[in-house]
Formats: sequence, C-alpha cells, structure tokens
Amino acid sequence: MSQLQLDVADLSATPTLVISPFDLWILSRLAYTEVTVNKAIESYDFFVATSAIKNFLYGEFCDIYLEGSKSVLRGCNKKEAHNVCLTLLYCLNMGVRLFAPFMPFLAEELHQNLPGNTADYITSELFPSKLGCRREEIEKEFQFALDVISVIRKSKATQGMIQQKIPVILETSITEVLEVHKTVIETLANCSIEFTPKYSPGSNTISDTVGGHSSVHFNCNVPETNITDEHVKNAIKKEDNLRKSLDKLIVMTSHEGYKEKASEKVKRNHSDKIKSLQEELLQLGIYLKSLQERRKQG
Repeated sequence: MSQLQLDVADLSATPTLVISPFDLWILSRLAYTEVTVNKAIESYDFFVATSAIKNFLYGEFCDIYLEGSKSVLRGCNKKEAHNVCLTLLYCLNMGVRLFAPFMPFLAEELHQNLPGNTADYITSELFPSKLGCRREEIEKEFQFALDVISVIRKSKATQGMIQQKIPVILETSITEVLEVHKTVIETLANCSIEFTPKYSPGSNTISDTVGGHSSVHFNCNVPETNITDEHVKNAIKKEDNLRKSLDKLIVMTSHEGYKEKASEKVKRNHSDKIKSLQEELLQLGIYLKSLQERRKQG
C-alpha cells in the first residue's frame, strides 16, 4: 500500500473513486451488514448481529473481495489498485467498528494498527450508521458470477483439478452481465474464461449447469469411461435435488395463505426462482441425455 502512496487521511469516508462493480458490490454488502447489525442490536438479538458481521468479514470481505482483488493489486493499473486498497481499508475499518461491542480488545488492537487511524481509541469513533451505498441490482448480478465460480470449483474438484488453472467455456445467455465480472471469476475459480452463446461438448468434456442461464464446459484428458459414469451419477443427483426444490416452491406458492399474505416482492422472487429452476432442469436434462448416450457408445 505504501508503494501506491495512498491518501488514507479519513478512513470513515466512503471511497469516491469506485471504478469497479466489484467494489460497488462489497460496499453494498457492507451497507446491508450495517443495517442488519444496528437492527439486531436495537432488538437485543446479538446472535443475528454477530452472525451478520462474521458472514461479511469472513465470507464476503476476506474469501471473496480480498481474494478476488489480488489480480488487480498485482496488475499494472495503479489507479485500480489504489481504489481497491481504499475500499479494503474502508470496509476493514467499518467492520472493526461493527464488532467492537462484541470483541472490544481485538477491535482496539486492530484499530490501533489501521493505516490512517487518527482516533486514540476505537470508542472515540462513531458506530457505523446509515452508510448507504446499497445496490441490490449489482448484488443480484454478482450472485450470477458467484454461482458460476461455485460450479467451476465443484467440477474441478470432482476431477482432482482444483489446483490447476484451466480454460473454461462459459455457455451463457447473460454474457453482458458475466463479462463485467470476468476477472473476478477467473481469479476465484483459477481458470481462463471464454464466453459463447452455444457450445457442443466433446467426448472428454466436463459440463455442468449454472442456474437457468449458463453452463460451464472444460476438457479432461482422461479416458471417457472414467468421466461419464461419475458425471451421470452427479447429474442425476443434481437433477433430483433441483426437482425437490422446484416441487417445494410450487407447493408453497400454491397455498391460499401465501397468495393472500406474501408481498409482491416475495412473490416475484419466488416466481423468478421457479422459472430459473425449470430452465436449469431443462438444460440439465439435455446434458444428462448426452452423457448417457456417450457412455453407451464408450
């Protein structure tokens, strides 16, 4: 950070030079966490408060944003790296303040070592409130990228290729959405991505569906009989789980009580989820049929 000559005079100021949807996503998740924590504290629900803080710091900040930003920090674009560092420091500062009531000694130790810290004690700092920056549409779009990352990682792990950086074909109907997060997907899934609207897998191609919008494909240079048996089994299991989820949603949304009491937003979300599950089942059925035919031919 010192090499970038960061101006960290005010860690309480929201970064204003945000140039990446990834930065906007983590700031949005921070804003959501702040609101959740403040509401939980007001109602004395400390379990909800600490769970929200843990989910943000461990899951979203460290596992996703920090790891996903490493390629930017190693890159040649100093402006992007500068802004990532400011965003990292801002989120860390606000995160430390959020958990100060629950872990005061640890929070104080971290606070004293934050670059740009001017307050003598963390208790002198204002508790985070009304941070703003919530962007639900960006969160929704980034969730598509997270789903792709999860499927690629799982498919690589099944083949014992988790440590290998491999080329992946991403067959998708939402290229414009996912292209924005291409670097993050490649960094977190340890792969290189090529987008295409349509792809025909070969005999040694590993494939899997991602929601109702995408499929991932990559080649595995092992005998075909070693991959089809395993993947037919996995595909059948996935199909069964998807059908159970779909049936459960359909039953729930069919109840009169749900129709009368559920908000329009909840109904829209469930309707979108049902449509997504139906589309994914359709894609998965085509893929499963292809696998079964290839196994017979092998």
